[in-house]
Amino acid sequence: MDDSRFEANNVNPIDRIDRIEAYVKANVGCSEDEVADALGLHLFDVLEGLHELERLGRLRSEPL
Repeated sequence: MDDSRFEANNVNPIDRIDRIEAYVKANVGCSEDEVADALGLHLFDVLEGLHELERLGRLRSEPL
């Protein structure tokens, strides 16, 4: 098991959301998979964070 990935997923959810927001804003157009790989998070955690950012009005998804 990759311990760094395990540790990254035990980060405070607020910190995780802030990290996701910063990465997405710095890498406009990146995929959810790219965010997960870059931040060492599980895809589900990234999707959850993106939805929370949209709910809070801090991020807006682009239509395909």
